[in-house]
Order: sequence, then structure tokens, then C-alpha cells
Amino acid sequence: MSLPFRPAVAIAAAAAAFLTASCAALGQGTTLPGVTPPPGTTTPHRPTATTAKTTPGTTSPSTPRHTPATVTPSTATTPGTMTAWAVTVAQVNTATGQLATLPIAARGPRVKDARDLFGTAWKDVDHTGCDQRNEALARALRNTTFGDRKHCVVVSGVLDDPYSGQSIPFHRGRSLIDIDHVVPLGHAIRVGAASWSQADREAFSGDLTLELLPVSASLNRQKGDAPPDGWLPPNKTYRCAYAVRWIAIKKKWNLTVTGVERTTLTDLIAQCRPAGTR
Repeated sequence: MSLPFRPAVAIAAAAAAFLTASCAALGQGTTLPGVTPPPGTTTPHRPTATTAKTTPGTTSPSTPRHTPATVTPSTATTPGTMTAWAVTVAQVNTATGQLATLPIAARGPRVKDARDLFGTAWKDVDHTGCDQRNEALARALRNTTFGDRKHCVVVSGVLDDPYSGQSIPFHRGRSLIDIDHVVPLGHAIRVGAASWSQADREAFSGDLTLELLPVSASLNRQKGDAPPDGWLPPNKTYRCAYAVRWIAIKKKWNLTVTGVERTTLTDLIAQCRPAGTR
């Protein structure tokens, strides 16, 4: 014998189940579909934990020792534009003050094979596990690819070259890019570096913060060992940044300038200051 249908009982049971679920959900700060929270209340934020999936028997790749980054003031956002390599008023003021403190002295005699006095080329002086040439490239290039998991071997990329204002592709083994010593080694040895210890000369040669700058190979070779009174980048929008950087290197490493060199730098810095600023 079948039981008679009781719609009121079924509706009551369903309502009770809904209210039970609603209370449980609201106690956990959950908003139910179709239910609007009372005015003045907020749903608490509960971060969702994520767990990385790994395949049994495998390990996740280790974090690279070096993450490519941009350096200032040399890296351009828009090659060839005035804003790409612009310097700030604060940088100009700092450079002006630093230049005034640099000692004036005549340059010493040229030294044959001066580069050899600075130790092994591209030595890992900061002990990162990567040589200085590859570190400089990794910092300056965009669209960079590497040939190893540690990111110590740069294979390809694109340089926004500060000296020419052009974008130059980099391909390992057939590069159009050099790493310039902004204050050339042959120049540094004539203005103070001759009296340094070997360790100091190696540290100067591998200084990634200021001294090493990836640039057009042809323009780097055109520059040679010339100071600013003998050579300036053809890209005029970079000349202010070049002067600021040159002065900062000489100040950091306590190198001398000649009178003509100081005059040239003073004139360059004066042109960098926006009108009406001091």
C-alpha cells in the first residue's frame, strides 16, 4: 500500500535543509548563489592555498643565480628619444658636486698592454658563479635567452645601444656588441690605477654597477682609450648620462681628471640641467 503524497512535509524538509546549509556557509564567510549579504557586512577574504604539482621522480628547476635586470642610466625604453636616456636634476646635482672634488692632475704616460695589468678578462670578481661579460649582457639585453640553467651563458637578445641609439641584436659567437669599460683601462692606468693593488684593479675592471656597459662594438673600438674631451657617443641624447656615469666612476675609484677634461664635463653637465632648475 503506497503512502499518500504530503507536499507540505516535503517543502518543510527542503526549507530546513536550505537553512542548515546557509548557516554553515555564512559561518565560513561564504556567499551563497542568489543570496545578497545584509547591508553593512563584508565577506572576509580567505586566500586560496595552491600546491605545486610535481611528477614523481622529478625535481623542480632551481632558481637562476642571476635574473636579468635593467641598469640606469644607460638602458633605453625607447631608443633614440630624449627621454630614453634622460638624467634627473638630482643626478646632475650629484655629478656637479662630485666633479668639483675630483683632483686635477696631468695624465701619466701611456702603458703598453695596460689591459694585462687588470688581471684575467671577465673574471667573476663578485663571486656570483657567472663571469662579468655574461652578467653585463644579462643585465642590459632584452628578449634574452640563455644556454644554461644557471643563466650564466647569454645566447641571444637585443641591446638598446646607448652609444648609437639603435637596437642591436646579440647572437653568441657572432656578436656586434662589446662590453665597454666606460673609463677605459688604458686611461685608468694613467690617472691613478697604476698605484693600486692587483685586487683593486681587478675589482675596477669587473665593476658591474658603473664601469661595464654593453654597447655597439664598432663605436667601442672607435672610442678606444679616449676620455670625454677626445670622444663622445654619437647618440647625443645619451651624452648627459655618459658624463654623469664617467664622473661617478672617477669619484668612486678616486681617479684624477685633467683641466681640459673637467671643462668638457662641466660644459656637458650644464647642458643637461633643465631650464630654470638649480
